[in-house]
Amino acid sequence: GSRRWLRGALSEYYGTVTLRSSLLVFGIGTAFAWAAFLLILLTVPPETAERLGEAFFFSALFLALTGTLTMLGIVGRWRMSRMLPALHIGPAFRQGVLLWLGAVGMLLLQRFRFLTWWSILLTVLVLVGIDLIASRRDPEPVSSPS
Repeated sequence: GSRRWLRGALSEYYGTVTLRSSLLVFGIGTAFAWAAFLLILLTVPPETAERLGEAFFFSALFLALTGTLTMLGIVGRWRMSRMLPALHIGPAFRQGVLLWLGAVGMLLLQRFRFLTWWSILLTVLVLVGIDLIASRRDPEPVSSPS
């Protein structure tokens, strides 16, 4: 019935995006991002870093952490679920970005000496709320054809 049609449509649409190709692209990009982050960390002295140095630091950290967390999310979801592997990419990327926002948000709060237990709790609650709202749009779980 409709479930078979949905599985066929999703397989056709996501068939071009394989788990292996996604992880390969994320892996290469993440390796470059970690290399850039380490280069910035080792060559830009924090005492003399201007806004541009901070922008490079947080941009490289964004790419490195988002790529790493997305890959971990894709692999973790794939191992715990029977859904089509390509359906894990979107939610894993969203959660990787949200985790990065939380981590960098707390780093910035600490930099300005505003990090307290209640600001951590508020940050976590806001990010969980955003993820819950966004997860309503995730595709319906469809099992991989066995």
